[in-house]
Amino acid sequence: MFDEYNFISFTFENELMQESLSLRREAFVEESKIFEQEELDDHDINSVHILVQHKESCRYVATARLIMKDLPSLTNQFFTINKKPIGHGLGEISRICVPRGRIGGLNIKTPTSLALFAGIIRTSLNH
Repeated sequence: MFDEYNFISFTFENELMQESLSLRREAFVEESKIFEQEELDDHDINSVHILVQHKESCRYVATARLIMKDLPSLTNQFFTINKKPIGHGLGEISRICVPRGRIGGLNIKTPTSLALFAGIIRTSLNH
């Protein structure tokens, strides 16, 4: 079903981070009018980032990040079993975006948003 896409995961130091930031800038700063300084944060360094590439066009069409570290802020009353915190191993999926301008004119059978979700699941299972 998702054979028309490549799923690429990488860390902040990888050169592909510029592609991810470009997609995020398009979706969040240009399309949604979020200030760029609010779009980037300290979690980017500790995350696994995902790019979805449309194979036929070689165009990067979507991105997301997985914050893959223990998050002390999540170990509260909402994440407990028998009143014991279960925050170890929790993460966060964020900065999910599919800029409209990146998918225009492409021959897409599977919606890019579904492909991105599949990429997130695949990546999270590997980390």
